[in-house]
Amino acid sequence: MIHFTQLRRYLPRLDEAWLQPLDEQARDYVQYYGIDFDRRVEGLTQSIGRFDSGDFELVGQCFILDVEAPSCYVVHGYYDHAGLYKHLIEWCLGRGYNVVLFDLPGHGLSSGHAASIDDFDCYIAALNKLLLWSATRLTGKKILFGQSTGSAAIMSYLLSRPHNIDRTVLMAPLVRPHMWSSMRWLHKLAKRFTSTLRRTFTMNSHDAEFLDFLHRRDPLQCRQQPVRWVTSMSQWIPWFLAQPETRLRILVVQGTGDYTVDWRYNLSVIRRKFPLARIVQVEGMRHHVVCESEFYREQVFSEVQRYLQDY
Repeated sequence: MIHFTQLRRYLPRLDEAWLQPLDEQARDYVQYYGIDFDRRVEGLTQSIGRFDSGDFELVGQCFILDVEAPSCYVVHGYYDHAGLYKHLIEWCLGRGYNVVLFDLPGHGLSSGHAASIDDFDCYIAALNKLLLWSATRLTGKKILFGQSTGSAAIMSYLLSRPHNIDRTVLMAPLVRPHMWSSMRWLHKLAKRFTSTLRRTFTMNSHDAEFLDFLHRRDPLQCRQQPVRWVTSMSQWIPWFLAQPETRLRILVVQGTGDYTVDWRYNLSVIRRKFPLARIVQVEGMRHHVVCESEFYREQVFSEVQRYLQDY
């Protein structure tokens, strides 16, 4: 079996992979992460391939039931990758939605320095590139899902670029991280002496099996914290705060047990940027919303279903 970190070089271009069955090498990957839904969902075509965004070669995945059905575009969080999002993919497919997602630069199967980025705009550009690529292939409504940093990319996209997005779901959105004042001071000190710090795995979910997998059995996890990523985030924050508001009716789902982002501050900012947002706080839920325990996931998906039905 090819090591997953090297899988990208063996994948076809996303154009070539479109609506084509998975090959043997990709099959190992999807089975390992439990996202081999083409073996479980009747009528589903699942494909994976490479596409370019700026200087990056990214890997996108498509789970297609009907090109005219609504499509969910998923942007993962920091340190994450598409393989971890099986619960969200399954929920979307179960409701007849297509799913399109990709690994951000420096994450998962995509190219780039591991867990690092020079400019958050690279994340926004990658999302824009995938949406443009799919525009002629998927004709139904467009629904965006973002987790944490993925939500930051989505909010930035919505506030700064023309678009035709129908619905948006933000989960534990990042504006600034937990204890940002202390982190900013430590960052200024650390960048004088080192380019990376050791990553600390946190209890960001109630799902103990997921946390163990992340820490011990996920070969696509980065074990370091690049200082450059924090620099880029610190440069993005004032840019984001300067953006004008929009009247979009988005859904924001946030757990009160989240110690990864500064969620109280973040929600106050999001209320100003998106004054028509529906904001739902889930008592006790931790940061990794899409990989929380079933008890919390059910609450989240219930809110998402209600939001998608209401508008």
